[in-house]
Amino acid sequence: MRIEPVLIACLFLSSSAWSQFAPFGTVQLGGNQAFFDGKPSSLGGYANLSFVPALRLSPRTSLIPRVQAGYQGINSYSQVIDEGSLLQQQMNSLAALKYIYKLSEQSKLKTEFTGKHQWLKEANNEPWGKGLYDYRYYGLSGEWEHRGSILKNRLGLTFSVLRYPNYQSLSSAVGLELGGKDTLDTNDIMAFYALELPGDKQTFKGSLNFETYAYTDQKLIDSQGAFIAEKRLDKLATFRLGYSRYLEGRVLDWWSERPSEQTILGLDVYSKLKLSNQNHYDVEQLAFIAGFYDYITVGFSPSLAGRIAALDLILQLYYDLSLRRYFNRPIQDADSGLYQGAKLRQTTHMLGVNLKYPLTWWLNGLMAEAAAGANISGSNMKYEKLYRYNYSSFSYQMGLRYDF
Repeated sequence: MRIEPVLIACLFLSSSAWSQFAPFGTVQLGGNQAFFDGKPSSLGGYANLSFVPALRLSPRTSLIPRVQAGYQGINSYSQVIDEGSLLQQQMNSLAALKYIYKLSEQSKLKTEFTGKHQWLKEANNEPWGKGLYDYRYYGLSGEWEHRGSILKNRLGLTFSVLRYPNYQSLSSAVGLELGGKDTLDTNDIMAFYALELPGDKQTFKGSLNFETYAYTDQKLIDSQGAFIAEKRLDKLATFRLGYSRYLEGRVLDWWSERPSEQTILGLDVYSKLKLSNQNHYDVEQLAFIAGFYDYITVGFSPSLAGRIAALDLILQLYYDLSLRRYFNRPIQDADSGLYQGAKLRQTTHMLGVNLKYPLTWWLNGLMAEAAAGANISGSNMKYEKLYRYNYSSFSYQMGLRYDF
């Protein structure tokens, strides 16, 4: 058997592919600290890595692998299973592979497989990998994109699975009344449509997402407190509108005599509606609550981003206001836990600032970065034996970012 032609062909393909190889990525390292209800945590650190070895296979096809890893050494509040928030440290890893096929100059087809693992821990002495809400996510998505003379359209569909490997063995420790073994595991479907209307100085965006979460082993509970064979199914619809505009003149550096830089003003408004067939039965108070997880959320989020030329500083400011109302979930007395007549409401304010300062005189692609953010959550729910509904938090971080 002659192998020389095969080797020559392989070397040719390798050389051709390598000529279209365009890797890029980001590395972030730094320190941070958080404050919860005015009490500071110990100093921590953060580290993030993102690497994308993009490969153009032909004029019509591209292959884009992506790997990410992250670590957040300070505690932050995270919402879990639509209940409340818990204080957790985080570590995650992600690997993805995207294939892009160019149908024409205006249209593309994309498909991507994604795998993500996230580890969360609530106590410093808790080992990584043993957290109650550690999860694994695997998803397969497809997308069609079309850039017309006026509109950009995107239409997509994602199938995914979400698994909590530790929850089945530890759930009884927090007194949760869920029928089944793997009660948080879901098989999910997400469909979306998004459009964009770009202009010279302004852009309009809109999107509509529809998601279903089919719980693999969480049975429904009836009015007698008994589990039935039917499984839980949640549906979530999200509607979002966005507007951004380039502001003329000196906005962020009005005092400077340097030529002004572009500043972008943005505003998003959104609404979420969630409906679930799952109910809740309180075994201590013998209380049945139908539609326990149903809610509606509305919010808006303005932002401002630009470069302060006089200081050579990149600035981003953002704010988000979110109002959530549960249709059927009653609040509880702060001390006794007894149910009251009013339904649960929660208001969340988020405010943040991001700063970046180029250090290209030292190394091309290097930046010093700093960020600070505040989160204030208020609710008419004062019973917080398991989850926090009312809290304030503030965090800051400073470090280096290298884009390559």
